[in-house]
Amino acid sequence: MGDDLAIVVWHGAVCPVIALRGELDAATVAGFAREVDRVLADRPAAAVAALSRLAFCGLA
Repeated sequence: MGDDLAIVVWHGAVCPVIALRGELDAATVAGFAREVDRVLADRPAAAVAALSRLAFCGLA
């Protein structure tokens, strides 16, 4: 699609949050997967993926 994916991780009061901005597609999903793996390595009870700022999500 052309736009990059920006990923920001912060630790909220209850759990870590992974916020995405831009486009999530076949070209950018590997970066998202790496961040998810990194966050889950600490074994939190829960985690949140904030997707409201995605302009495009197409994973087929």
